[in-house]
Amino acid sequence: QVAAMSLTQVAQKEQKEVDNLNGWDERELKKQRRKQSNRESARRSRLRKQAECEELSVRVACLSKENTSLQSELLAMKEKCESLTTQNKRLQEILHSGGSAPAAAAAEDGATKKRKADEADNSAPCKVAKAEQAVKEEEAEQDNSETK
Repeated sequence: QVAAMSLTQVAQKEQKEVDNLNGWDERELKKQRRKQSNRESARRSRLRKQAECEELSVRVACLSKENTSLQSELLAMKEKCESLTTQNKRLQEILHSGGSAPAAAAAEDGATKKRKADEADNSAPCKVAKAEQAVKEEEAEQDNSETK
């Protein structure tokens, strides 16, 4: 009986060990699956991050190009504004001085001075029109000299 019990106990003990090994194998298997799943998730995350970085790099390049273009446009607008301000000031001086003030004379070149001396009409609308015509001619001369 003792030997029979021993055999029964030994058999039960062995079954428990097999069950423990199977349980351990299942736990180990789950652990390995979880590790693999985590590796795949990390790989997908790295790929998403890389794609996002590439997209941001393209966007930076586009925005840098647009910024350069806008800065050039702004510079051109500032130069045009300065030119128009100077032109406006010159026209105001011509209009208010009647063509004889030293400030107006200093702002004009020789051809414009001669033209003004030859003109006898002193009415305000005519002075403005003549001054505008003189400025247009000066601009045309400047454009011609700039294109050369």
